[in-house]
Amino acid sequence: MFVNKHLQIIILLISLIASGSRAFGQQAENYSTIQSYDTAAISKTIWQAVKIQYKDIDSAERMLKRAYIAGKEAGFKEGMFNSMYGLGFGEQWRGNIRKAIVYYQNALIHTTPTHTLVAPLYNNLGCAYLSIGKKRAALDNFNKSLANTRGAKASVDSSLTYVNIAKAWSELEEHEQAMTYMQKATDIARRTGDSQQLCQVYLTTAHLCTYNSKWKDATTYLALAQQYSKAASHSTRITVYDTWASVLIEEKKYTEAFAALQHAKTIADTCGQLVPTFYTNALRGSLYLKTNDIANARKWLLPAYKEIITTENDELIQSVQREVAELYHKSGEHGNAYKVLRRYTDAYDSLNKTEKSLLLQEWIEMKAEEKNETVLKQQLAIAEREQKIRKKYLWAGASVLSFLLLLSVSIGTVRHQKNKLAMRLSEVDSLRQSGEIDELKARIRGEENERQRIATDLHNDIAGQLWAIRMKVEQMRQTGDKTGLAHVYRQINNAAEDIHKTAENLLAQSIEKHDLAALLAELCEKANNNAPLSITFSAPRPINLTDKNVQYDVYTMVQELVQNAIKHARGATQINITALQEETKLVVTVEDNGQPALKESAPGIGIGEIKKRAARMNGSFQIVHEDQGTRAEIILPT
Repeated sequence: MFVNKHLQIIILLISLIASGSRAFGQQAENYSTIQSYDTAAISKTIWQAVKIQYKDIDSAERMLKRAYIAGKEAGFKEGMFNSMYGLGFGEQWRGNIRKAIVYYQNALIHTTPTHTLVAPLYNNLGCAYLSIGKKRAALDNFNKSLANTRGAKASVDSSLTYVNIAKAWSELEEHEQAMTYMQKATDIARRTGDSQQLCQVYLTTAHLCTYNSKWKDATTYLALAQQYSKAASHSTRITVYDTWASVLIEEKKYTEAFAALQHAKTIADTCGQLVPTFYTNALRGSLYLKTNDIANARKWLLPAYKEIITTENDELIQSVQREVAELYHKSGEHGNAYKVLRRYTDAYDSLNKTEKSLLLQEWIEMKAEEKNETVLKQQLAIAEREQKIRKKYLWAGASVLSFLLLLSVSIGTVRHQKNKLAMRLSEVDSLRQSGEIDELKARIRGEENERQRIATDLHNDIAGQLWAIRMKVEQMRQTGDKTGLAHVYRQINNAAEDIHKTAENLLAQSIEKHDLAALLAELCEKANNNAPLSITFSAPRPINLTDKNVQYDVYTMVQELVQNAIKHARGATQINITALQEETKLVVTVEDNGQPALKESAPGIGIGEIKKRAARMNGSFQIVHEDQGTRAEIILPT
C-alpha cells in the first residue's frame, strides 16, 4: 500500500512538471514581447520567477505575488492569470495541495476558454485533487483538460492527461479501465516520439502493473522507462529508481532494492530538489523496517513522515501512516502506534466511503450509455439496498451484543455483591458468637468463683464452729460437766447466724428485682440488727446499672468489706457506705473508724478476691489507712 501510494504521488509530480511548467514557461516567454511597458515588466517578472522556481522557490513566490499585484493595478488579466498559475504550481511542487488548488481556481477567474494554458491548468488541478483523494473532481478536471487541449503540443498534453486519467482509475482499483487509458497515452507518445513522454508512459504503466502484482511486466516497462530516461528530468530518473526499488522489495530482493534507492538519493543530492528526497527517504525507512533494522528505520522513516505531514497531502500521509504505526509497534511504543493507526483508519474509511462511492457511480453511468442503463441502475439500487440491510443487521447485532455484555456485567456485579454481603454476614455472626462465648465464659468463671467463696465460707467458718461445738459436747459427755452448756449454746447460735448469712449471699432473685442502692440499703439494715455498731449507706444520686452481673459483683464485694470491718476493725463504732455514679464510672467506698486497717480473713477470699473481681471488670480497688480508721474504695467503669 505504501509503495504504490508513494510512487503514484511522485508520478503525479512528474506529470505536473512535464505539462504545467513547459506550457507555463512558454506562455510567460511569449508575454515578454508585449508592447506596453507595464505589461512587459510584469511578464518579465513572471518569466524570471519561472526560471528560478526550481532553484529558489521562495524568491519565485515573492516575485509572482508582486507581479499579481501589479497586474491587478494595471488591469492586466493575462499577468494575473500567469501569476496565480505560477503560485499554484509552486505550492503544488512544495506539497501544499490545498493552497495550490486555491491559486489554480483564482487563475481560472482571470482567463478565457481559448487561453492556451487552460488545458495544462485543468490537468494540474486534476493532479492536485487526485493527490488528496478527490477522485471525482480529478476526473472532471482531466476531462476538461482534454476538451481544451489544442495547438502544437496538443498530442503531448493529451497523452499526459490520459496518463493521469489512468492513475485515477487505478486508484479506484479499476485496473482494466486504467490500462485502456494507458494504451491511448502510449499510442500518442509513440507517434510523437517524445522521449520524456515515453519514459513517463512506461513508468506509469510499470506502476499500474504493481497493483496486480505483475512484477515481471513491471520490470519490463521499467527497463523501457530507464532506456528513455536519459533525456528526462532528474525527478523522472529518481522515480524510475524508486519504482524499481519497490518492485525489488515486493520480490524480497532487499540488497538490490537498497542499491536502487542509493542511486535515487545520489541523483536527488546532485540536483538539490527537495520533494523527491523525503519520498525516497520514506521508502528507504520502509525497506529497513521490512528487514527489522529498527534503528535505521526510525532514522529514515520518522523524519520523512514529519516532512510529509507538513505537505497536507492526505493521500500521501495515509500511505506512510501504516508503516509508521508498524515501526512504533515494533519499537514497543504501543500508544504512538495506536494513535497513528487510528488516524490512518479514519482517513482510509473516509476515502473509501465517500470518494470511491461517487466515482464508482460515475463509472456506472458511463457504462450505462454503452449498455442498458436501466439494468445497471437497478443493479446499483439492489447493491445499495443490500448495503443498507447489512448495516441494519450490523447495528442490530452490535445492539444485542452490547445488551448481552451489559447483562453479563450486571449479573457478575450482583453475584459479587451477594458474595461480599454473605462474607460480611458470616464475619458478623462469627464475631457475635465469639462475643457470646466470651460472655458465657465470664459468667461461668464468676459463678465458679462465687461457689468457691461460699464453699470457703462453709469450710473455714461454719464447719470450724460446728467442729468446735462437737469437741465441746464430747468433752462434756466424758466428764459429765454441764456448766459449759451456755457456751455451747452461744456457739450453736453463732453457727446458725453464719449459715443464715451464707444463705443470704445467694441473692440471684433479689438482685434481679432491686437496684444497687436498694440492695446496699437492705444490707446495712440487716447488718445493724446483728452487729454492735452503726452501719449507714448514702447515694447522692440514683444508681442505674443495666448489667445485673456487675450489680451482683458490687453487692458481694461491699458485703465482704462490711463483714471484714465488723470482724477485724477493733473498737469501731461506725461503718459508712457511699455509692456515687458519675458519667463514666461508679465509685463505692466503705469507711470505718476502728483499728487496725482492713485485712484478709482467710486465703482465697477477702481483700484478694475483691481485687481480682475489680480487675476482671476493668476496674480498681484500693485501701487507704488513716489514723481515724480505714477507707476502702472500689472504682468500676459504667
